[in-house]
Amino acid sequence: MENFRDEQRKEALERINELTKKFNLNSNMLESFKNGKVYGVDFTIPNDEKVSDKMLNLYDNLISEFEKEFNGLVYYYSVNEMECAGETWKAMNIFYVGQHKSDWEIQRVSENNDIYVYSYNLNILDYSELGFIGLANINGELGRTY
Repeated sequence: MENFRDEQRKEALERINELTKKFNLNSNMLESFKNGKVYGVDFTIPNDEKVSDKMLNLYDNLISEFEKEFNGLVYYYSVNEMECAGETWKAMNIFYVGQHKSDWEIQRVSENNDIYVYSYNLNILDYSELGFIGLANINGELGRTY
């Protein structure tokens, strides 16, 4: 009999496959998840630069915190900048399978290409929230549109 974490992994694989097919993504997200890692993309840095170790540590810590606090299973993240009220905000969007099976359907990608995520506001962590974001293929990777 499967335990709950195995059920979450199975659901995450189904979501990754659906996202990959729907948005014609490369296989980085799927391969990383199969190898027990969470793949993510930081769209805020230039293509010829790497994410700093300090930022990678922050992202890893936020993923661990999220999984502990919400009993969720994170399968992907993206980091984007957004303009709001004349300010630039940096958000880390956590794609996850939640702790309640009854919520899984609403957490999946919709026909309108939006998905339910947890967005960490990296400028002010206290302003982080759950909500829907729009998605698109950005150079073979899954990125946020709104």
